[in-house]
Amino acid sequence: MPVAINPRREDLKRAAARSREWKQFRRDFMYSQKFLAHTLKCSRRTICAIENGRESITPHADLLRKFRDLKRRHEKQEMDNRQTVSSAYIHTHHLDLGQA
Repeated sequence: MPVAINPRREDLKRAAARSREWKQFRRDFMYSQKFLAHTLKCSRRTICAIENGRESITPHADLLRKFRDLKRRHEKQEMDNRQTVSSAYIHTHHLDLGQA
């Protein structure tokens, strides 16, 4: 995981955006740093460095790909769950109206 000595402004902005994205993912899907590191098969220190966002960390492309895949999988699963719950609610609500 290379660290830039004198990072450019764009690199710092990218690091800050990546930091916010990873922290938000962990909050949304209740991942600890340790569990996320285990899932992505990297060290917890790497996760901490990425989430720190103060220094410009350049994670390996395969780590970013694994994270994007994991995030996409969770978001798809969440969307499927929302559709299932909403259709179940509509179905039961329709039955309640029919019985009244």
